[in-house]
Amino acid sequence: MVGCLATAPRSRTQLPCVPRQTTLAAGDFERFSLPRQGHLRRLDSIWIDSPIYFITSCTESRRRVLANRDTLAVLREEFETAPKRYGWTIGRYVVMPDHLHLFCAPRDLAFTIEKWTAYWKSRFSRRHVDQSWTWQRACFHHRLRDARQYAEKLAYVRENPLRKKLVVRPEDWPYQGKIHELRW
Repeated sequence: MVGCLATAPRSRTQLPCVPRQTTLAAGDFERFSLPRQGHLRRLDSIWIDSPIYFITSCTESRRRVLANRDTLAVLREEFETAPKRYGWTIGRYVVMPDHLHLFCAPRDLAFTIEKWTAYWKSRFSRRHVDQSWTWQRACFHHRLRDARQYAEKLAYVRENPLRKKLVVRPEDWPYQGKIHELRW
């Protein structure tokens, strides 16, 4: 059929034949338009065998109290014991003056990310020498979808001290590291 529309993309629905040069009258458009689809239903969960999360956690009122040796020592100790204590494995992290970025992966999905972040913040706050500040209650977390997204977030995190003009080169920032290797 020359001059006719074919099948709709991603569908086996046959569309009506409309000659190419035909002018449609008002009201005819509905007859020849694609079938209407509603919004896709939001997924309650997405299953990824070994998810990796990107987390940012800030101090209350963005107080600049994190980038120091004492804080780093307590955080590292919490992160090193995290697999046994919480069932979460910590990869790379960067401690900024008023926030923390880290990558992590659950070994036990029963211990949700919300429970885990609340728990380690609580343990950290009890053990840290300077208790004059607190964490913001919530934190930002994002489940990474693939290796490309992980690489993008990692580059962003590593360059954060450089963007804030705290160092000349990202590798010069002393408050960063890696506890475990997280792989896709």
